[in-house]
Amino acid sequence: MTGFDALDLLNIGFIVTNLAGRVLLANTTAEKILEAQDGLRLTSEGTLSTSPGCNSPSMESILKGKPGVKQAVIALSRPSGKRPLTLLVRSAEVAPSDYPEPARILVFVLDPESPTAREPELRQLYGLTSAETRLANLLMEGKTLEECCDMLGIRRSTAKMHLRNVFTKTDVQRQGELVALLFNSTGTVRARNGDQRSGWKHWPFGETPDAESSP
Repeated sequence: MTGFDALDLLNIGFIVTNLAGRVLLANTTAEKILEAQDGLRLTSEGTLSTSPGCNSPSMESILKGKPGVKQAVIALSRPSGKRPLTLLVRSAEVAPSDYPEPARILVFVLDPESPTAREPELRQLYGLTSAETRLANLLMEGKTLEECCDMLGIRRSTAKMHLRNVFTKTDVQRQGELVALLFNSTGTVRARNGDQRSGWKHWPFGETPDAESSP
């Protein structure tokens, strides 16, 4: 597995731009976020931009940053009304030799509305049943126990039984502790389907970099 392959497993979007904001590289998670155009989008010129109706600073000002500050965290509002995207913007000192032009800015994007943990990971880590895993996933998405009952079509007593079992298997006592534990252990890893190629693409999406040229 190359460096590109490993980073593409993250459930966090990763985007590389030049100083003008032109996107040079993006992983699969970032591609999906950009396609949704809910907070972040790609202009016709190939530059990173905030979506119309987004009540946040312009992407130009975000990428430009403040003099002497190499890292910034931004909460980016979304026209859909969903919870804001979290952007970590960092300056890049060195770019891999296979980039089409000098890379200067790294943008990490976390979508709090994106499903994170997957059933195989939770079952393997904690020995959860399918029913317990479905409940745990919904709790990680911020759903209340009542909402979980409605979505899963189960009674509250059944949901509480599943939750008690999850508490026992994960060695926690509170729902907040459970969510934090699951995010820390599986929250940044997304499922990978079979032996597919890396989702990393030069922008516009082209050939995946060879292993020899990967960082």
